Order: sequence, then structure tokens, then C-alpha cells
Amino acid sequence: MEIALCPIDSHVVKKEDMHNDLGFAHEPSPKEFAHIAPYSLVESLQFARIDLSGLPSLVKNAVNNGIQVLDSKVPAFMWVSKVGHDDIGAVFYIRDLHDTDLKGCSKEYLHGKDRGLVARISFGPESKVNKNGWVFSNFGRLHIGAYAFRDFLPVASGLEVNQKECLSEEIYLPLRWLKDKKGEWQFDNPYTRGCMNQETRTPWKRLTKEEYYTGLIKLSMRENLIPFSQGLNAFGQEDKKNRPIEDFFKVYETTHSGYGPILQTLSSFGEVGPSDNVTEMTPEQGVAYLFGRVLPAMKRFITLY
Repeated sequence: MEIALCPIDSHVVKKEDMHNDLGFAHEPSPKEFAHIAPYSLVESLQFARIDLSGLPSLVKNAVNNGIQVLDSKVPAFMWVSKVGHDDIGAVFYIRDLHDTDLKGCSKEYLHGKDRGLVARISFGPESKVNKNGWVFSNFGRLHIGAYAFRDFLPVASGLEVNQKECLSEEIYLPLRWLKDKKGEWQFDNPYTRGCMNQETRTPWKRLTKEEYYTGLIKLSMRENLIPFSQGLNAFGQEDKKNRPIEDFFKVYETTHSGYGPILQTLSSFGEVGPSDNVTEMTPEQGVAYLFGRVLPAMKRFITLY
């Protein structure tokens, strides 16, 4: 399988992760990756094409499905990182970059797109990594996700923006599994186990105001499907500063967070719905569901409405 590997100096190394002047490389968030202008991704940043072998078949199948569904004209981008885990892991990002997006004369190529899709596939080891390093056959963590955004100018009253703003609707749906002590896959439900990283481990939707510069990208006027969240953070949760310490890592289903609310929004655009019992799916079923039903629904969400 051919993948795109970024130069090490393109990784973001956060100061708080520094240990003896060495820091952990951070992959971008789904939103950050979706908003990178094609020019910045393929020319300014640059990447090396590498033939990667030895991937677990489940991971390889997920990456290939993502490339096929998104019709990506560039390989999956790969980061290797330890951030957020006790052990090392690999993350693949796939964008819906088509031939028209990669034309050097287009505004989309230079400044980015007004809508987009990202598939995220992450996997890591089952057993502790020893001094000889991690090999891909040591496989015990699978985390897949789909992200969609669309920028537009509001139609409805009460949603006015200034001349340098637009509205942006975003939807993110992740599915994650861990192997137990018996080596059997178990769904990792953040609403029962809790989690530290709400951005990539919980499903959420949101409507936000974003910077917009007239003339760079032409935006359409649209009705919004997602309302502003009141009293919730960017990932649909109540502000943590108002919680007791024992409740700090818990997450709750709200109007803007949870498998049901997100699938309800997408149900108008594909074969998904709030009754889909994703927490009972095996990794194989989850891969087929996310890439065969969720991503196609997201594709219609950003283009048809």
C-alpha cells in the first residue's frame, strides 16, 4: 500500500509534551486536516510516497475503503505518535481531494475548500512495546472516524454574521475498539468508560462562526441544519469547570453529542439512523458501516442541502 509520509519538521510538537528537549509529534485534528489548503498539503508541506507493507488486514481494508469512497487523488497521510496513549500508534488521514482541487490555478487549491470530508484511521499495539520497537502485527487498538464540514452564509434571521465571517456546520462520528485480556475485541464506548480526548473519541456536531474573506472562496447561502449549542463546549459537553473532580472525564449524550443525535442528523442523507446499534458492532462491521454508510451520508450532507 502506498502512503504519504510528511517530513518530521511538519509535525506539531507541543511544549507541554517536552521531555528532556524531546516532544511527542502531534497529528492534526480532523478539522485542521480538512481545512489545510491543497497547495499547503502537497507543495508547501510536501510528502514522501512510501510503499508500506505489513499492515493488519483490518487497517488496510479501512484505508483502502476511505480512499475509494472519498475518491482521493493523493495517498493516505500517515503520522506515528504516542500522544494520548501509553504506547505508540499510527494515524492515517484521507481527504476528498479530487483532480479539480489540485489544479494550480484554482482558488480552492490555494486557499482551501468551502466543504470537505476526512476519514481518520488509528491503530496501536495490543501488548506493551518493548525495546525492540513496535511491529504492526502487535495490533490491539482500532479507532476509525468520519468528519464533514460545510461553510456557508446564513439565510435565517438571528444568525447574522459580519463581512469577515461565515457559518460552518461540522459533524464527526468515531468508532473505537480495544482488545481485552482474552484477545477479544470490545467496543470502547466513551459514554460508559469516559475519555480524555472528546475531539476524536466522542461523536459530535456543531454550528460555529468562522473567519471568511470575501473573494477568496465564494460561499452559497444556505439554511442551517444544526442549531447553535447553548451552554455546551465545542464537542457538545457541559463546561468541565462546572463539574466535580470525580466527574471530570465523564461524557454525556446531549443535543450535540452522542451516536443517536449525530446519526439522526445524517439520517436524512443516507442509510443511517439513531436506532443503529453501533456499540454492538465488531471492528469488521464498524469498518463496513462507517465507510459504506456514514461517509456516503456525509458526502450528501455537504453537497445536496
